Amino acid sequence: MTTENQRYSDDMLTSHRSYVNSVYGTKYQYCPSSESIRKGNKKRLIIASLLCLMFMLAEIVGGILSNSLALMTDAAHLLTDFGAFLVSLTSLFIAGKKRTRTMTFGYHRAEVIGALISILSIWLLTGILFYAAIQRFISLDFEIDATIMLIVAAIGMFANIVLALILLFPDTSNNENKSVRNRRSMALRSAYIHVLGDLVHTTGVLIASLIIYFSPELKIADPICTVTFSIIILVTTLTILKDIVLVLMEGVPKHISFTEVRNVLFSLPEISQVHDLRMWSLTLEKVALSAHIVIKSDGNSAEVLKKATALIYENIPDIYEVTLQVEEEPEESL
Repeated sequence: MTTENQRYSDDMLTSHRSYVNSVYGTKYQYCPSSESIRKGNKKRLIIASLLCLMFMLAEIVGGILSNSLALMTDAAHLLTDFGAFLVSLTSLFIAGKKRTRTMTFGYHRAEVIGALISILSIWLLTGILFYAAIQRFISLDFEIDATIMLIVAAIGMFANIVLALILLFPDTSNNENKSVRNRRSMALRSAYIHVLGDLVHTTGVLIASLIIYFSPELKIADPICTVTFSIIILVTTLTILKDIVLVLMEGVPKHISFTEVRNVLFSLPEISQVHDLRMWSLTLEKVALSAHIVIKSDGNSAEVLKKATALIYENIPDIYEVTLQVEEEPEESL
């Protein structure tokens, strides 16, 4: 009896994607699996983590030897990147777990939470370094070894370009299309924004090191670089933060039009009304949709449900699961 109950419980946890395939067959690829994309993301993050760790250690040593706060800032951001990559990897592994009886939506939002932790960590570290730069402005009691700073800054520039290419470059082995690349997982986007911020900062460090190398009396360029690019880095995180808030607040995804969904449903002549239409993101690339559809009295509810579900999967991007409730028009009283 227990085994039988377990089987029925497991059946109830079957994904809507699997159910749709069982009903319609494999003729339509309504919900392309993101498992191959997730594997590609993991691979890129693992490579990026190893490279990040190597270059971070080089910048720490260079920052200590040159007494450059700007280099230490860049090394600290690489440390944050390394931590962010680990958080992103962990969240991707968790997000791949199957749904359970206590987590019926699965663990998809683990990567959203991981991205939020990553963003908050860079804000904290940037605030600390911003404060340290202000202290240098006030005291002006520091010396910079411009030669070491210049060499390490050049290495850091190369490192961040390589990291950015690894995280941004499309994985052709997974046949990623443009739509998928534009809305790739938050974990990967968060990691990429970390590296992009570092690339901008390293550019500033390289410029500051050149200034100090040729004009040592302009050593104040070091804290100026730190303050300027700390502000830029904070600004660059706002976009991903907005996406995180949208997902956690269960808002309508930006790339899906409410009106478009309504028009798709009303393209069926059997449907007379649509109400309680709701759309929300489990992640940026996994969208759930539910609605009540009212059909005319002469309509076949099973056929209309089948057609409406097929139309949504075919015409609305990134729909992961659909729940439609069919209602019949009340008969007009004589």
